Amino acid sequence: MIKLNNIRKTYINGSDTLVVFENLCLTVEDGEMVAITGRSGCGKTTLLNIMGLIDSPESGAYFLNGNNVTALSEKEKANKRNKEIGFVVQDYALIDYYRVIDNVALPLVYSDVGRKEREERALKALELLGIEDKQKCFPPMLSGGQKQRVSIARAIINNPRILLADEPTGALDKKTGMAVIHYLRKINEIYKTTVVIVTHNQELANMCNRSIIFEETLKLRDKK
Repeated sequence: MIKLNNIRKTYINGSDTLVVFENLCLTVEDGEMVAITGRSGCGKTTLLNIMGLIDSPESGAYFLNGNNVTALSEKEKANKRNKEIGFVVQDYALIDYYRVIDNVALPLVYSDVGRKEREERALKALELLGIEDKQKCFPPMLSGGQKQRVSIARAIINNPRILLADEPTGALDKKTGMAVIHYLRKINEIYKTTVVIVTHNQELANMCNRSIIFEETLKLRDKK
């Protein structure tokens, strides 16, 4: 479960202080697939980064799977990210000179998993995403949709309880984007992984269990 209590987040812009969140409260239950939507610059990605322990609030408390992670050290946050949280980003963040299978297996290197097991688990993830035939390719040889599926395979390699996706279809055409969402739903349904997606795509948001809409203040709207 993700639970944010009275989160405050600001940015300094010259002599001005921009308040992104003030007393923000939000809960995402285990196994939910939730979309975060709203205008550009309203704080969606900042919220996702706080959930993913990449960014920190000035005040408030963040409970992740029942544990207060607000005051963890950077090393403790990195360890928790690697074990419990998967990330999918718009630009894929793949290493061009690594083969696909090595890109997918990369998080396991930091978990001290042996090479044979890394490759076996990476291949299994690629099979789930339907691109096991691309395992020996390099990212520049792939289409945008294939790159995003490699990114998703890498994000789930450690069997995370939470998968965070920031505009995962933003660089893709509609057909390819819908295919990517199909795979995110598949992961959510098969593994009961909690999936949180930041998106401008309302059609994508409608495929989730719930939408969180940013307006002047944070509002929640259950999918009807």
